[in-house]
Amino acid sequence: MIIDLSPLECWCLSRSLNGEPIEKIYLRQVAEPVANLITYLKDVNINDRLLVMKTRIPPDYVEEVSSINPRTPPPTAGTQNWTIMPASELKNLPRVEWLVEGQIPKGGLIVIFGRSGSGKSFVALDYALKQAQTRNVVYIAAEGEWGYEQRINAWCKHHNRSEGNLYMCLGAVNLREPLDYNNFLHQVSVIEPELVIVDTLAMSMAGGDENSAKDMTQVILACKTIQKRFNTAVMIVHHVNKGGVAERGSNALRGASDIMMKVEEDNEVIKVESSKTKDVKPFDPMYYRLRPIDESAVLVPSELVVSSEFSLSRAEEQIVEALLMDSLEEATASELMEITSIPKTSVYRATSNLMKFNLVEKYGGRFKLTDKAKNRFSQIPTSPTQNSSQDTFGTDGKSGKMGIEGRDQMELVGIPTHSAQTHYDYE
Repeated sequence: MIIDLSPLECWCLSRSLNGEPIEKIYLRQVAEPVANLITYLKDVNINDRLLVMKTRIPPDYVEEVSSINPRTPPPTAGTQNWTIMPASELKNLPRVEWLVEGQIPKGGLIVIFGRSGSGKSFVALDYALKQAQTRNVVYIAAEGEWGYEQRINAWCKHHNRSEGNLYMCLGAVNLREPLDYNNFLHQVSVIEPELVIVDTLAMSMAGGDENSAKDMTQVILACKTIQKRFNTAVMIVHHVNKGGVAERGSNALRGASDIMMKVEEDNEVIKVESSKTKDVKPFDPMYYRLRPIDESAVLVPSELVVSSEFSLSRAEEQIVEALLMDSLEEATASELMEITSIPKTSVYRATSNLMKFNLVEKYGGRFKLTDKAKNRFSQIPTSPTQNSSQDTFGTDGKSGKMGIEGRDQMELVGIPTHSAQTHYDYE
């Protein structure tokens, strides 16, 4: 009986078990007893191969071989980050899977960059909390860690959801020090995260030079190690250069990344746009703004479409936003006051105007949106999504410039509504 098997030998046996051909380049790398077993299995009926294999290898290895997808690429040994395979086998490489369609590839490297105060950390935290509803997520808060409690509380209150499976790592993990990031890997191994967020890059490469390709490559290799260990996506939050056009430091980071997102803030509207995508169409720009909640704020999409028929004041906008929330749908004036923190007189004035626009209707002292409002403001449905297997948050956004221009002059604001271009999807 064969006592010990390498990962490559298990892969080759899996191919043989499922009747898949095994290239000579791989057979040359397996031990002679394994090669002999593979040769023998060729003459055995495919339905009987598992029974034969159980007589030749230990039960633990039988289970491991049976669990391997024979169409995946062969495993590599040790720290080897490369493998040689025939071009004809490329068709068997797994297709790209997405945590968020077009934005966060499973096992990919994503970079979010922007100026200080642009809202990039709010964007990253929003991704984290939405993904954490169904996946394990680790957020490395390398700076400003003590403000995250308020941010997370604000997010949970606004969306009426919990923190989910979000784990916070408070303090910087030095990605240039193998001892430090390997210790990090060891501690999070019990979590098995599908998304790891590093906020920020500068604080996570202590002693390194962002402009040095050598130092940046060390960080990239550390991220690749994290990716490989857990098959997880790694998202890096980074700063822009002095010109404010591109990310700061060596372009080695851009070369290694799968997705790059640029975050800009203008007149309280936060714009997230594609700066780089690899082998996929760039996503359309997304627009958000920060809504104050208690001691912090929460990122909400600016998706209310405004036409020249009317434009909304800030108070009217907040009331529409509140009524778009899945957890509310209808409310009394007192409830709207509590949710929006708008004074009583302003609530009554705003709801009166919204009823004139036929956007809000009142029944028994409770306000709710009309069908016209739901269509006009592009409310996101509560269940369908990418790959037909995901749920969706209801939209609660608005145009950040609503009510700033004249009420009879505002033209259509081209803010994207729900599509693949929103990370308000989660499985």
